[in-house]
Parts: sequence; C-alpha cells; structure tokens
Amino acid sequence: MLILMSCCSILFFNGYERYQLVGPELIENADFSKGLAHWQHTGNVSIFALNNEMIAKLETTVPIESAFISQFIRPSGHTRLVKLGCEIKTEDIINGDTSWKTARIVLVSFNAAGEAIYSLPHVLVRQQGSRDWRRHEKVFAIPGDVSKIMVAAQVIKSTGRLWIKSISLHPVTLKTAFRDYRLALMLIWVVILFWVTVPFFKSGFSSVKHGFVLLLGIGVIVGVLMPESMKESMGAAITASDTVASTTYIPTQFNNTQSFNLNPHLPELDIHKVGHFMLFTLLSIAVFGGRPYKKSTASLLAYLVLFALISEVLQLFMDGRTAQLGDVLIDSGGIINGCLIAWLWHRLNGNQKNRSNFSFK
Repeated sequence: MLILMSCCSILFFNGYERYQLVGPELIENADFSKGLAHWQHTGNVSIFALNNEMIAKLETTVPIESAFISQFIRPSGHTRLVKLGCEIKTEDIINGDTSWKTARIVLVSFNAAGEAIYSLPHVLVRQQGSRDWRRHEKVFAIPGDVSKIMVAAQVIKSTGRLWIKSISLHPVTLKTAFRDYRLALMLIWVVILFWVTVPFFKSGFSSVKHGFVLLLGIGVIVGVLMPESMKESMGAAITASDTVASTTYIPTQFNNTQSFNLNPHLPELDIHKVGHFMLFTLLSIAVFGGRPYKKSTASLLAYLVLFALISEVLQLFMDGRTAQLGDVLIDSGGIINGCLIAWLWHRLNGNQKNRSNFSFK
C-alpha cells in the first residue's frame, strides 16, 4: 500500500500541470535577441548565438571577481505569484567559502526602502562543477509590501562559466483542480500513515530501544514537514551564513513546479544533506544495534529504505520543498552505514547472539 501510494504521488506531481499562465512575459528581452538591452550587467558577460538561440555567458577566473546580469521588475496586482524558469549549463564552477558564492539564478524581492529581502525564498538554482544543459523552474509568491523584484544570473566570488538561455518569468495561478486532487491525496496519506504508525507509537513506550527508534523517526518526519523558508533559516543559522536568516516562518514559496526528480545523480552536499545522512545513520544503528524488532536484516533494510522513500515523497506536499531520488540514495547510504556500524560493534564486542541476528533470511 505504501509503495503504491508513493508511486501514485510521484506520478501525480510529475505529470499533472498545476499552474496556468495569467499574464504576459515580465522580462524585457528575455531571449537576448537584442543583446544585453534592458539587462544590467557586471563583469565578463557576453552574448552569442548557438543553434538559432541566443545565449548569455558569464565567466570569472579569480574568486574575488563576480559576473552577473540582472533586471528589475515592478510587480502589479496580478504578479503576486510568478513562475521563473530558464535553462543553464555550468563548467568548472568552484564555489567560494559561503553558500551564496557560486553560480546561481535568483529572484530577489526588495522592500519600499530598496533593501533586498534575502530572508524570503529567492534561489531558483545554485550549481557548482560542470553540468550540461538542464531546465529549472520554480514558483515564487511575492508579498504585498514588495516594491520591486530582481531576476539575476550570477557567478559571485567564485570561478567558472555559466551559460543561460530561455529565461522566462510569468504571472501564474494555481489550478483549482490541482488543489483539490492534492488535498484528496494528502488525506489518503494521513489515513494510511495513521493506520501504519499507531502500532509504532504503542510500542515506543514498551522499552527504551523502541522509544529511541520512535524519537529518531519523529525527527525525520519533522525535518520532512519543515517548510523551505524555515529550513533555510535554520541552515543559515547553523552554518553562520552571510545570508540573512529569518526568525519566523514566511510562507512565500509553495506548490513548487519541481516534482520528484528521478535522476539518480547525487545532489550537492550541504548541511541539510549531511544532517539527513547522519539522522538515518543513527536510526539504522538504533534498529540494528538494539534489535527492538524481530525481523531479518534484509527485511529491516527494506523497511528503512521504504521509510526514506516515503519521507522524500511527503516533501512534495510541503511548501517550497523538493523531492529527488538522489536524496533517497543519500538516506539509504546512511542506513547502510548505520547497519555496518552496528555489525562492527557487535563483532568487536564478541556478542555471538547479536551477531547471529544479522541474517538476510
């Protein structure tokens, strides 16, 4: 049932078009057909034609340099929900010492005083290394007190090359049908998860081992249900990032156009990915080290990997969160790592009874 629900959720979010356009293109000279007209630019920026398309190229060679193009837009009443999209390619991008010193595409809001509001979700994509062409899309909500927004492609205090094409920004609205189907799917998930988790909550009070596993599982779910802006604020606080961290949750990015990314490519490691790996490692150690559940090693591994998949799928229902197969692989790596640590611990302690529990039968 859980596998079926996961597959249905992935198919729904990946296949159903949730937004409809309600206005014209907001970016002037979005296709670069007029060169850099209407674009502010700094650093080594050039425009060239390739396969009948105009492409902007940003390049830096030393980490103290920056190159960017940007355009300011005055939001009106119908631009409170906008969809930003573009295709990018990177080559040899080496990040600086903070998360924003990289190649990225952003949509930054400004208040009436002309100050950038970095506490709001504003990053469409950030990328390092070398990656081939890929389209990225995301929907942002623009608060009512924002005076202007800025679309920008940046290589900030890092080195490498960034190519951009087919950039667009349109006002959109969420389809009523998508909202209804999403709610129905969410309610089905709530019923199924309640039915599945009740036995775990009951057993969580039967022993310390069960309780520890339950607490770690709750920790994973809390991380999954955390909105994007709150997650980014916590990450900025932990890493002492130069990016302004919001102390309150601001629901300004939601129902992302990014669906479940089935590409098995491992995502870039950051504080959140490392945290997930460590949390699933601890969960696996608790399951395999304490053996609170009388199942074979193969069965427990399968259940934990399924839990990792479900935790990723549930992010599709949360504001601004994204789900990808690469994160499931990272979580699975943590599960295997915890299993190996538990096995090694039992082996070094010479516990024959617990060592015999590591059976794949």
